[in-house]
Amino acid sequence: MAIPIEQGIFINIGDEYVLQLDPITDVLTFDSFDEHVAGILVDRIFTREFRFSKNGAPFTAYAPLTNVNLQAIVAIKTDTWDFEIRYTRAGVETAGTLNWVKFILDSVTVSGCLIMKINKANWDALYGTSKFDEIDATITKFNVFSIEEFGQVLLLADDAAVADLQIAYITDGDYVDLIDLLSTEWGNRLITDMFGIRVDLFDGIRS
Repeated sequence: MAIPIEQGIFINIGDEYVLQLDPITDVLTFDSFDEHVAGILVDRIFTREFRFSKNGAPFTAYAPLTNVNLQAIVAIKTDTWDFEIRYTRAGVETAGTLNWVKFILDSVTVSGCLIMKINKANWDALYGTSKFDEIDATITKFNVFSIEEFGQVLLLADDAAVADLQIAYITDGDYVDLIDLLSTEWGNRLITDMFGIRVDLFDGIRS
């Protein structure tokens, strides 16, 4: 049974996440899609489906999301298209998580995930072993607001390659300019919620 989730973090087999793309106009063809996801293994996978509405008509039934199926859509430039993309966790592996980060339909991009990487061992040594879990719990609460307000979520990841107490912010595999991040409304809310934790995150940022 499919279990709808509110973030792009798939914990259980059957977890389901639906992306709603902004209306698309002025196109003649749909050629391909691309994505950035994390956590896939041989037995821990996604099934991907899509459906669309043309010029306000009822949505089609879901179909497998493949480039061939996208290319079969017949379009004219005056059409308006609404797409929904459905990810469902599948496979037999129950451990670990799957994460959706970014989806691209031709030039239309949906990205809702920023990854905050810290070195858990280093933080544990200074702040105690519960600090990582405390930060993760605060992020979870922040995401409940953020997904509704900004359509974006934050993931916490342990990475032994991160030096000292540094914090790496990454999206789609690329490092984020922290100054640019914190100048956004989303970044300001992130500061308000995250830096309420009693740990000097600023030292990590300045390192």
